[in-house]
Amino acid sequence: MDDYPPVHRDRAPARYGRLRVRTGDLGPALRLTADGGTGAFGTVAGVAAAGFAAYARVLHPASLGERPVRWAAVGAALGRSVEPGTYWHELVGMGRDYHKPW
Repeated sequence: MDDYPPVHRDRAPARYGRLRVRTGDLGPALRLTADGGTGAFGTVAGVAAAGFAAYARVLHPASLGERPVRWAAVGAALGRSVEPGTYWHELVGMGRDYHKPW
């Protein structure tokens, strides 16, 4: 059991950048968690069903100023490299529990 406090979440916006949200129904995604959630926090097995032949890691968008860039560009600007297991907070030199105030 984690000790993270509950987070208030607003309804999802109609758009995430250029991506349009087509539905608020999460039913199709329920199969991902039906047999999952048994692994460690931050792992695929911690949030999705185990047993797939392969999994993909999708990195969230990054930017330098207002310009969208790859994680490698952010790392290069900070003198760090991106490896297969690099976490964003490590790449930018922040603590794991750092949350940017909005």
